[in-house]
Amino acid sequence: MADRRDVVAVEAKLADDYEANDQGVKVIDMPVINAYKSPLDRDPANKPNFHKSYGYLRTPELSNLVRGFV
Repeated sequence: MADRRDVVAVEAKLADDYEANDQGVKVIDMPVINAYKSPLDRDPANKPNFHKSYGYLRTPELSNLVRGFV
């Protein structure tokens, strides 16, 4: 999962770079929107932080995957 605005996710597509393993597990590219913004008490500008893990954890895509494991 990657938000294209995340500076660390320069290469958001990895599925073409890796083959499936011996059990058939493969990479699936999944774009998400990380809408996290810094809290007002810490950042008066309330700036977005597209790399923040909290934002990724709140995406519906990740939430649905976690729910499937629980």
